[in-house]
Amino acid sequence: MSSSISASATSALRAAAATPGASKLLTFGGGALAVGAGVGAVALAAKATGDSGHRRLVSGVLAGTGVAAGVGAALLRNTRAFGPLAGLGVGLAAAGIVDAIRGGGGAKPAPLGERANLKPGDLLPDGEQAAPTTVTREGDSIRFDSVVGNRGAAPLQLSLHLAKEGTSDTGSTNQVIFNEDGTAKERPLQGGLRLDERRDHSHLHFDDFVYFQMYKADGNGRPDTAAGELAQGVKQSFYITDVQKYDGTSAANLEKAGKLKEKGMVDRGIIPADVMQGISVGNADVYGAGLEGQSLNVGDIAPGRYVLRETFDPNDEVIEQDEHNNAADTLIEIGADGKLTTIRSGFAPASDYTQLDDGRSVIPSVVESMKKNVHDHENAAEREEAATNSPLFPSNDGGFIGPIAPGHTR
Repeated sequence: MSSSISASATSALRAAAATPGASKLLTFGGGALAVGAGVGAVALAAKATGDSGHRRLVSGVLAGTGVAAGVGAALLRNTRAFGPLAGLGVGLAAAGIVDAIRGGGGAKPAPLGERANLKPGDLLPDGEQAAPTTVTREGDSIRFDSVVGNRGAAPLQLSLHLAKEGTSDTGSTNQVIFNEDGTAKERPLQGGLRLDERRDHSHLHFDDFVYFQMYKADGNGRPDTAAGELAQGVKQSFYITDVQKYDGTSAANLEKAGKLKEKGMVDRGIIPADVMQGISVGNADVYGAGLEGQSLNVGDIAPGRYVLRETFDPNDEVIEQDEHNNAADTLIEIGADGKLTTIRSGFAPASDYTQLDDGRSVIPSVVESMKKNVHDHENAAEREEAATNSPLFPSNDGGFIGPIAPGHTR
């Protein structure tokens, strides 16, 4: 019964489509629907690449027009127009989807998915630079703590593979990317947050873990970057680990992390490595204000308002859920009596960041300062001298590799 009705309906549709006016109407209507389907296909393609879905209109037009041409070819399959329309449809639809996957036309930064080579089910951490809870003045120095928390769906975990003597293996530092299926993979880190792998260096640390800057505040209480920074410094972390709980992780991220083998905690056995370090979901690494390196020398600073900026992963080497919460600004005031008062703290606005062609999001003034004051003036001999008579560094197998630089203990 149902097959008979379906056959009758199909015959009626074909008969109606055979009339010139109805054929044009069906082609037009089908084309309009196909445009919507084409735009939807582009959106799905954009989502599959891990991008935010912002694509240029030309991608949707290409794909939609292509699908419309395909529908027209189907309706006119018994005419001479079938071949050209079918070819045009396939070509335009393919061009639109490829255009969307590659960025919607024109050069643009690499999408997150391309940058990290992510696959379905991959879970990301969300490293967050918290504003300091303690800011004090001691003579010519401003002292402060530094807190980096993880509110993501997976541990912010790094694996270290040491160079093997007598071989071409120079070692590597990697981000561990967890997947909801229980597996994990390593993603090499190229710049900041790298392990100093020189065997004669005698100790391990991560370069450029957090970068500190002090600016004069402008009229809005923001860093006066045009006037230049007053002081700067870099934190080289020797051991990234959980120190305290860190609130604010979303229920969705907690649920995803809870399905991992270690329930969102750093998993040192997930991948073989010489050293495994990281910050678990809902935890934070903390460097107290009293530690060496947790200060900036500002000299005989004049009374007024200033901004202390702390930036975690300033080169944006680590792939995270949110790349725009890595810098925290604290507005302080130095009174006429020299006393320091904290006015307010908060994240640096997203407008301060620039997305580079390789997909990284950085704050230009931070990167430029680091290049000028850190990377162009690194001195291996000074670092080597600092490592003398330092305590040992814990390895992944429960032993020790060392020593580490003094002042990096907690």
